[in-house]
Amino acid sequence: MSAAKKKILVFIDWYLPGFKAGGPIKSCSSMVQRLHDEFDFRIVTGNTDLNESVPYENIKSDEWNILEDKTPVFYCSAKSKNHASISKIIEEQMPDVVYLNSMFSPWFTLVPLMVSGKYKNKIKIVVAPRGMLSPGALALKPLKKKMFLHFAKLMRLFNKVTFHASTEIEVNEIKKVFGSKASIVHAINITPKTEIQKQIRTKTSQLTRLVYVGRISEVKNLLQCIHALSSINIGSSKIEFDIYGPVDEISYKQQCDEAIARLSQNIKVNFKGAIDNNAIKAILPGYHFLLLLTMNENYGHAIVESFTAGLPVIISNRTPWRQLENACRGWDLPLEDSSTISAALEKACLMDQQEYNKWSDAAYEFADSIHNNKKTLSDTIRLFEN
Repeated sequence: MSAAKKKILVFIDWYLPGFKAGGPIKSCSSMVQRLHDEFDFRIVTGNTDLNESVPYENIKSDEWNILEDKTPVFYCSAKSKNHASISKIIEEQMPDVVYLNSMFSPWFTLVPLMVSGKYKNKIKIVVAPRGMLSPGALALKPLKKKMFLHFAKLMRLFNKVTFHASTEIEVNEIKKVFGSKASIVHAINITPKTEIQKQIRTKTSQLTRLVYVGRISEVKNLLQCIHALSSINIGSSKIEFDIYGPVDEISYKQQCDEAIARLSQNIKVNFKGAIDNNAIKAILPGYHFLLLLTMNENYGHAIVESFTAGLPVIISNRTPWRQLENACRGWDLPLEDSSTISAALEKACLMDQQEYNKWSDAAYEFADSIHNNKKTLSDTIRLFEN
């Protein structure tokens, strides 16, 4: 008789069919998809997408739903986001592991952490900070985050947890906040099952199509992308820059609009709005490069999806994807060096077909190595071991 699968109770602010929260949903759903034969995953999440007030269609709030992939999901309404309701879920499920997919969420990190702590001899607690302990992330709304961490340390809430670090950089970020003795497992995020299909796209020095996929927010740094485009010298060559993602900060979007209005006429920028995760794969082959100068990226699903579509990337050096230029996969650039960013953009825009094919092939090859890395799966399984 085979042993019963361990029950993993996952708490996350947003989950499928949501998509506007981006990376965390992809990270979590990919983990569930790839490891469902190993573990019994059950998800507790909100019943609306990011910045939405209307519940998802075709779900029942405040009870368990079974998704198409057979995953049980409990969608909490606003009224059930309280200590009593979350305690009831944990006590009824009594999982082997509670997996917290955030750092600062009051209802999906703090409360489950407090409740699970009462059962520390029965329940293993795993916390995935998802890049929220990076210097860039901590600099946004710093007072609130400092108060949270001060309270958590005072209450010793994180003393018995295992941290899931997605990168070696994040290992050090966790140690800086919680000390060198913190229990940490390094496991890079799992990608969904993917079949890579090579496509050859036309590329001339006269037209370059750039794409941005991400929230319109300060941390994603769209404004610097626009400023960078205003400073390049590409003669009469044309650029089309399409932006996909929900508006997270209205005032920031207004700054972007003002910067776009000052661009030269040979640079066209289009806001395409939020896009479902499943649709990204279909639109990427229509572009030449991803442009995403994010201030901080714990993983960067849009970056991996771009490699998978054969797109070299123009990104910041604040992601796990480094040393790209020497391998012809793209550029990872210091945000403080505007001239280096301009030079990379100019090289990308003036690239001809033969050169572009070489870079695109390198992106495809890199994507294949990411998707078929068996160590990624084994490292994540190790997270949930005793």
